[in-house]
Amino acid sequence: MFLLFLYSPITDNKAGLIEDSQMFSIMPVINGYYSVDSFFFLSGLLVAYTCFRKLDKSGGFRKFNWFLFYFHRFWRLTPTYMVVILISVQLKRFLAEGPIWFSQYEDKMCKEYWWTNLLYINNFHPKDIGGECLGVSWYLANDMQFFIITPLLLILMYKFRWYGIIGPGGLIAASTAVIAFVYGYWDLDPISSSRFGQQPTPDQQKKSAEYSRYVYTKPWCRAQPYLVGFILGYIIYRSSQQYYNRRRRPVVFWVVTILGWVIAASVGMWLVYGPHKYILKGAEEWSLAVRVAYGMFERLLWGLALAWVTYACHFGGGGLVQRFLSAKFWIPLSRLSFNVYLIHIIVIIVMMIGAQANIHYDLFTIAYYYTSAIVLSYAAAYILAVTVEIPCNNLESMVLKLFRGNRR
Repeated sequence: MFLLFLYSPITDNKAGLIEDSQMFSIMPVINGYYSVDSFFFLSGLLVAYTCFRKLDKSGGFRKFNWFLFYFHRFWRLTPTYMVVILISVQLKRFLAEGPIWFSQYEDKMCKEYWWTNLLYINNFHPKDIGGECLGVSWYLANDMQFFIITPLLLILMYKFRWYGIIGPGGLIAASTAVIAFVYGYWDLDPISSSRFGQQPTPDQQKKSAEYSRYVYTKPWCRAQPYLVGFILGYIIYRSSQQYYNRRRRPVVFWVVTILGWVIAASVGMWLVYGPHKYILKGAEEWSLAVRVAYGMFERLLWGLALAWVTYACHFGGGGLVQRFLSAKFWIPLSRLSFNVYLIHIIVIIVMMIGAQANIHYDLFTIAYYYTSAIVLSYAAAYILAVTVEIPCNNLESMVLKLFRGNRR
């Protein structure tokens, strides 16, 4: 929303928007990119935890149905995904008629590159994120690519147990090394996408494009949180539930818990607020070595901070955070999260680009648009879930029962 206010040609008072973007308090919005890493972390966590339990029930990885492992994932995502692309290509034109609507958003890229989304390679072709069909879907391509290599990690850790951690651990080390090479070779700035106040020079525009092309959408640069989540999923799977259920815990438990929360909160706050002065002053204010180090470890540290939050909440050390995150009102919202992710960008574009007149920026206006976008996105996501996602899931269940011989 903040970015669309900045780049929309019908937004006036951009000077006020740029001024607000320099505030220290706006950093959680500027650094909202970590939300993507949070979803990667959760994906790795859930895949590991659920699959290790299924491996136990099926009698080991040799008896596990790996075809269904892949098919279920593809069928779970693809029908809804393709319907949203269909809406973007064929139906979005009818959703608005503002003065710049047809000239700015004709979705030529979708008509040309939709097949790359179907194959989940749209983070490689086309090369630039701006050329993709449904640009936010680069995340799905990364997540599917992580999912494809997951069976190897599952087998290693299921067969060799803790020795198998060399699989995800080695990939974390390899990803960290690749990130260091990419940042160093192309001399990139890890927070180039967070600078809104300065007029970029041609060289800075080039560096920003290289960052999007070589870092932001590439799986080897985004794998760290997923792998951290995967390892944590195995830890939770292997851990005894008796420790969680004990009412009396030793003092050392609370000491470790408090220390863990302090470290995790400090790391998270530093990642979100720490780059503020560099955003204001520019990339030249920090050396290449510092930029490389920051790029190497920022997503890994974010994943580790989330790992502590998850671990502490699972084993009874979460306190108020645990109660809030475990509240039942999240359940219906969580079941629509995938559909909201797919449809929200269309909702926001219709609101921002399909407007009949200029939109004046101020904090109240952006708060109003933000709230409206959330409500409308969930409403559209509910319709999408009822008409596409749930019927497709039911169809899969019926076919599987038919093949298994459980006919009614």
